[in-house]
Amino acid sequence: MYELSGKKWTSHFQGSNSTKTLSPTFESNVNAFLQSLKNAGARITISATQRPPERAYLMHWSWKIARALINPDDVPKKTGVNIEWCHKNSDGKVDRNKSIQAAKDMVKEYGMTSLNVAPALKSRHTEGNAIDMNISWIGNLELKIRRGKQCLSIAFQLMV
Repeated sequence: MYELSGKKWTSHFQGSNSTKTLSPTFESNVNAFLQSLKNAGARITISATQRPPERAYLMHWSWKIARALINPDDVPKKTGVNIEWCHKNSDGKVDRNKSIQAAKDMVKEYGMTSLNVAPALKSRHTEGNAIDMNISWIGNLELKIRRGKQCLSIAFQLMV
């Protein structure tokens, strides 16, 4: 059974902010880097790691419909995502305005109103090879990063 598009869809297919959902090699490298940051006194807030392809689909097509770049009835179906992009009038005809408004509601809820390009259907996030994070520190930040047998020391200074 298909369900009409709208804000409620943004809670489906939640992404992750855990490094455990990353691809194995990338996870190992990220965890080593995060540990170096923590050892240097940095605070890290991870906002996103892996994004399910279903979520990428919803984000991509809601963005395109919201900007009237595609007709809602032209959006390809995706297995496992039972969304109906076309809202209809009482006479059964597609209500383009309602369909676009529902997509705009999704775009707003996803926090994508200022994006100038549609979110990718396939990306490093859907592959588990990306991380979005904020890093903060006070003063200088000196990282010790191991590269094979060599240990590099990198210093950062916040310039205001």
